Amino acid sequence: TVLKLACCCPLAAVCHSACCFSLCCLSSALVPSLRALVSAVAPVRDWFTLGIQLGVPDHRLDEIEHNHPRDASRCKVEVLRHWRDNSEQPSWQNLASALRSMDLNSLADSVEARASQP
Repeated sequence: TVLKLACCCPLAAVCHSACCFSLCCLSSALVPSLRALVSAVAPVRDWFTLGIQLGVPDHRLDEIEHNHPRDASRCKVEVLRHWRDNSEQPSWQNLASALRSMDLNSLADSVEARASQP
């Protein structure tokens, strides 16, 4: 039961093994936190294009825009949240790739440097 409470894995409700616990928590540690993501892309003004480059579906981008009109900062947070929570591989490398697609190469370099930090 302790593992179930401490584990962030959706399988925790059905699997109580220490192996599952350590594997899912290890993989979640590799996913960037929302705060770190927001900080990394602070200079990005075009949240909509960032969302497109990250593979956020058009209908979700439209929902975000509808839910937070004239609040670009909040829209950017919601794009990053959706990408992080729904992407198969939300990683610093994938974020850097999206930034490069937007010709934000120096920001992409900064994101890649973040990825190499322990």
